[in-house]
Amino acid sequence: MQSRSEFREERVNAFVCNVVNDDLSRNVNPSSVDVVTLIFMLSAVSPKKMPLILQNIKAVLKPDGYILVRDYAIGDFAQVKLLDRNQMIGDSFYVRGDGTCSFYFSEDFLSTLFLEAGFSTVDINIHLKQIKNHSRDITMNRSWIRAIFNNVNKHLPLSCSNSRS
Repeated sequence: MQSRSEFREERVNAFVCNVVNDDLSRNVNPSSVDVVTLIFMLSAVSPKKMPLILQNIKAVLKPDGYILVRDYAIGDFAQVKLLDRNQMIGDSFYVRGDGTCSFYFSEDFLSTLFLEAGFSTVDINIHLKQIKNHSRDITMNRSWIRAIFNNVNKHLPLSCSNSRS
């Protein structure tokens, strides 16, 4: 990305990190980010490590910032295939043939995960789509979760109207 002629360092802060282990605030100022997108990202890590990722992101997210999520949902065609192949390594957590992992979210799991990390749910839904592969003559029921979470600011100032003497 940085090698492209269109790249502008003053507009994009591009860096590589492991959001489970690396402190994001080393590359991004604390409380400076308006919106974070997590697109098919959380599903690739162990559910036990997901809270660490959210706390890392929370440190750089503005007090009223948002996280947008799109990821795999329970009941997805790929989950069914992994289950049929006995590749489950935890509840809704699977290992693929190439050694990578995938977690399949329910609305309850994802909203609880974010709530426990100090976020409120703005919107959450599961998108279902049937995809027909004509060459293999199969219909795949795909299932994705989409959500918007808001960083709850627990340090809001008291309202002047509530502090009458």
